[in-house]
Amino acid sequence: MPKTNQRNIRRENIEAVFGEISSHDAISRSEIAKRTGLSLMTVGKVADILTECGAAVQAKPATGRSGRRAGFLSISESIISLVCDISSDPMTAYIVDLKGESSARTVYDYNYRRSPHDNLTEFFSRVSLLLLENLRDKTLIGSAVIYSGEYNRVSGELLLPFTRLGLTADPVACMKNTMGITPDIIENAVSCAVRSRRVAAYDGLYLAFDVGFKVTGCIVYNGEIISSEGNLDFSSVKVGEDPLDEALRHAKDEASLARVLCCALGDFCRILKPAGVYVWSKFIPVGDLFQQALCREFRCDVRASVDGAMARVGGGADDIFKKWIEKNIFGNDVSDNFNL
Repeated sequence: MPKTNQRNIRRENIEAVFGEISSHDAISRSEIAKRTGLSLMTVGKVADILTECGAAVQAKPATGRSGRRAGFLSISESIISLVCDISSDPMTAYIVDLKGESSARTVYDYNYRRSPHDNLTEFFSRVSLLLLENLRDKTLIGSAVIYSGEYNRVSGELLLPFTRLGLTADPVACMKNTMGITPDIIENAVSCAVRSRRVAAYDGLYLAFDVGFKVTGCIVYNGEIISSEGNLDFSSVKVGEDPLDEALRHAKDEASLARVLCCALGDFCRILKPAGVYVWSKFIPVGDLFQQALCREFRCDVRASVDGAMARVGGGADDIFKKWIEKNIFGNDVSDNFNL
């Protein structure tokens, strides 16, 4: 078997085992083998890799003849990443663990009477305090800035700097000056979320929508964002006589939000016939009734989650963690084809 294929299989095995450990508080190697279909020996080897690099830990002392292999495994709580979302107001920073869950945050309301540079400096000063409070017995493995703009994917250099009221500032330079950290630049909200394989479950064509006071979205085909600049703006769409933005402001509950989206996006989805649709709602809790209404209208699988900010954080944290796992397990930083 070619070496590249063996490497890919190893990646898939690590991803499968890591996924099972991260979805449970504690799980045995035998249960992981049962759930993944991998042999107990393979699971044991992958578990050793994950524990040696610090991603997984023994959940309790091992008992029995099999030594530590008889113990349960859980994801390490000592490894964290920092994700700063400056793409919306208020700006928010999250401490995210290896499960992709936020354990702490700080929020800063943008002050339009101050310059963008002063606002960013104040925000990152608060982020510094957040880090100091959460770094006891923990290891920070990376940081990212969620940014609504464009950047050079190779160098990370901003092509469109942070802009408020026509004034510009470079958030990366500001974060480096304030905190001494040079972060990764993560794409806009929808692009970031759908690039994560945890969310982008489909091959083929699917759509993602980020619902706040306006609706943005993107078209994804086989994991690649193919819509113009990775972003679709539906501000010009009307629901009855009202612009979509106005109709969203009047949506007070799950049912009314579903009606607005069905009216605004139904034709768009029927024309494209996507395999799936993802919706993030910043303000209105969405659940089964919401998803069922959209499924009937869009005639495809619909997944929805609350709080677009957390969807963005998941993408930013995934990028950090996959690079860290890649470096620790495979010894390099090439992680385009490796996702947790």
